[in-house]
Amino acid sequence: MKKPEQNLWQRVKKHLPQNCHATRVENLAVAGVPDVHVASHGAMFWIELKTTKDNALNIRKAQIAWHMGYFGAGGVAFFLVARAKQGDLFLFHGRDALKLASNGLHNMEQSAVYHGTSLQACVDRVLRLAGVYSEA
Repeated sequence: MKKPEQNLWQRVKKHLPQNCHATRVENLAVAGVPDVHVASHGAMFWIELKTTKDNALNIRKAQIAWHMGYFGAGGVAFFLVARAKQGDLFLFHGRDALKLASNGLHNMEQSAVYHGTSLQACVDRVLRLAGVYSEA
């Protein structure tokens, strides 16, 4: 049986453009590395996939450290959170890792760069923020 994050990955993958090279990373050797690496049109970024039934998020210390270090080095990374009961999707910059770990989704809507129910709109927002598409 697939885990909820594996199901989310399958859904995200279907919404990525054909010219994206996306790799699901199953990395047990290096703690904190996000779930998905994407490259398209010279832009590269990471996505950490999270699912929750309510507002709580399980973000490990190694994930916080990785995201903060990557952001500090100028890298682009995101947290894509699916809240199953409501069908909500939230997209956050990786630099928000510590706040997400502390608060979960509680009072984090203002920090989300996308909040809605359309996975296609969420993926399009990721691609724009990562520089694959220009902001219109």
